[in-house]
Amino acid sequence: MNVLKDREGEKYKDIKKQAKKVKKDIEAFRERVLGEDYNGPEYRMPEKQPLLTNAFYTSFYISGSNDMPGATQDRLLKQVKEHWAELMEKANAFYDKDWKEFKEAAEKIDFSPFVEKEEK
Repeated sequence: MNVLKDREGEKYKDIKKQAKKVKKDIEAFRERVLGEDYNGPEYRMPEKQPLLTNAFYTSFYISGSNDMPGATQDRLLKQVKEHWAELMEKANAFYDKDWKEFKEAAEKIDFSPFVEKEEK
């Protein structure tokens, strides 16, 4: 959090630590939905495909067929729904616990841009 960057002292120590964890958790969730940012020289397959990639390929596979959806399409759609449910469960758990704790801690801190400085 940039607002905490120049803040010093014990009262900012815990909120900085919490902010770092929250940022890391949100980034991990974003990667599970959209995929990780990668600008390396070669392509890498992620450990687990992001939700939007799975949904796109499933949609493409189903709409590209001239036949009625069969067992393969049903299985792919079921996997996307399960992936969605897993991510929603994680998001709800994050907001119910970690985000709530972070928000309560942040509301107790004075984030005024006018910081008292000692005159030299």
